Amino acid sequence: MEVFIGLVHVKDTSALSLKKAIVDVLAHHSLTLAYVRGQCYDGASNMQGITNDLNVLLQKKEQDIANAMILLQELNDRFSEVTSDLLNDVACLNPIDTFFSFDIQKILMMAKLYPDDFDKFNMRVLENQLVNYIIDVRDIDKRFSNLDGLGELSRKLV
Repeated sequence: MEVFIGLVHVKDTSALSLKKAIVDVLAHHSLTLAYVRGQCYDGASNMQGITNDLNVLLQKKEQDIANAMILLQELNDRFSEVTSDLLNDVACLNPIDTFFSFDIQKILMMAKLYPDDFDKFNMRVLENQLVNYIIDVRDIDKRFSNLDGLGELSRKLV
């Protein structure tokens, strides 16, 4: 049995817009795409577009993933393990998402690369300063919430 559930006005007839409109209507009626079949009397051009465009988008997404994997392999081949570790450790300084990536242990590991500047005493001092820093920027000083990157952080610190 087929049941007509309504019409929806859409401004854009691209595959993604049509799919979103369909999914929204189905969700409103507690239905999913798996249990629905449709009929169209205009040659089904838009419905075919959904299928074809989605296939193209999925293929493009798969190609993007493959390209990213190739790029990562090339980067792995170019950088030594120490350099790769250093690049990963630097990511912990990223202030985005209220310093979500902040990692004191990674920062201390980077500081160990400079033994002339950080002896055992200075390492303990640095660790205490980092604990205070992250408490200040996460919990106390709201100027540091929702930063977009290191550039914005440096402007706030000046």
